[in-house]
Amino acid sequence: MKNNIKVALFFLFVCVGFSLSICNIFSSYNGLLWASGLSLVSAIIIFVVFFKMNKLLPLFFSLLFSIGYLIRGVIVGLNPSLLDDLCPKAPDELCFSFTVGLIGWFMFVLGALITGRPKRLECKYTYGKKYIIITNCLIIVGLFSRAVHQAYSNSSFSSTFLGQLSTIGFICMLSRLVVARKEEAKYIWAIIFIYSGLGLLSGQRAACFLPIIAVIICSILIEGQFKPKKLILNLGTVILLFVVSYPFLTQVKLVMSKQRVDAVGKERVTLAQDVMTSIEMKQDMPDGNVLTAFSSSILAVSKRMSHLEIGAVSVIRGVERWGFLGGRSFYHSLIQFIPRKIWKNKPFIGFGEEVYYLQYGNRFGAATVPIAVDFFMNFGFVSLIIGMAVVGYIYSLLNNIVIEKPSPFGIAYLSVIAFDLAYSGRGIPWSVFVIASYGMVCYFLARICKIRTQSVGM
Repeated sequence: MKNNIKVALFFLFVCVGFSLSICNIFSSYNGLLWASGLSLVSAIIIFVVFFKMNKLLPLFFSLLFSIGYLIRGVIVGLNPSLLDDLCPKAPDELCFSFTVGLIGWFMFVLGALITGRPKRLECKYTYGKKYIIITNCLIIVGLFSRAVHQAYSNSSFSSTFLGQLSTIGFICMLSRLVVARKEEAKYIWAIIFIYSGLGLLSGQRAACFLPIIAVIICSILIEGQFKPKKLILNLGTVILLFVVSYPFLTQVKLVMSKQRVDAVGKERVTLAQDVMTSIEMKQDMPDGNVLTAFSSSILAVSKRMSHLEIGAVSVIRGVERWGFLGGRSFYHSLIQFIPRKIWKNKPFIGFGEEVYYLQYGNRFGAATVPIAVDFFMNFGFVSLIIGMAVVGYIYSLLNNIVIEKPSPFGIAYLSVIAFDLAYSGRGIPWSVFVIASYGMVCYFLARICKIRTQSVGM
């Protein structure tokens, strides 16, 4: 295995080195295309290494990085006209954004490989009625909170407290799935699908699919062994469903958006009745060509998950206007845990709203700022190189702890935070928040419920 890692690192160094050279020497769309394609080869090699090393969290991070930077770079390099009118179109800006993302991922991989391969033990769990009662109560509270949060998430109370409470309920669902027998598992699955379906009330496309992805991750961690066919089949099915339903979900989002809620003066639960009458599927089926509509959905999803353009807005235009942040993201990572009721003038966490305003000229939303870009925005390449290596090490360490010492709440914890940490679209503060807050919740729940983990062999 060590020889395989050495070979993979050699190819990684070569591919990344050539990619950075091509991208910066030929600051053009062709340069971006070749650099993205070459880096994609190295990413596939790293996928295989992480898969064989049972590093699920670093694998997901690399996968979403590839979608956000590499695949998007290939698409933009082939057809620059697909860029949004309000996004940077200068090749040198996009190439520099690509450089920041690629260096960040390279350091992430190096940090992730330090911890080695985790060894999984087969375990059985013993628990009492206390665990059943507590988790049942929290699941009920979580479902109620999810419904209210999604339906009325234009209020500050709902978007903070109830959102976290619903996630705690979802953690309990996954923990029950870990210990459930086949008969009980059917009911847990039904509850999880209800939880996922409630995401339609907010119009947020990701709210419907993230719980399903978390369940897939949970099932992989329960087995303890990564099976390529099963992983590819499950994730492929979810991705296909997301792409196919993307036009429908986009229409739902338009009807249920916060701007529409504020403008119309109705709550989302009322606007939900207008969704079906507002959707015109013919608009998403040009000339009745299903293949054309499907390809349009793929391009729309790649644009939605792209980090390339928003990275260019941040690292080029953002630095020109504001300069480097000088550690503001690290400061926000600490103060975010102070409630606004205690500190009424607490600053807005992150700089997503500022980047959104810089790009679109209004404050109707917040941009997704990749964690690599966030590190770069603080102290340039110094914080990028050090920070992403530390992130890779922490992600890999969390992954190894859960796999080597499995527990119901530990598996549920990693399953819930996996996508947030892998996508890292809300920068450093959010990554710190999900690790710390949900980690403490799972720790205290495990202590209160007193679940015992017993090893039964290799």
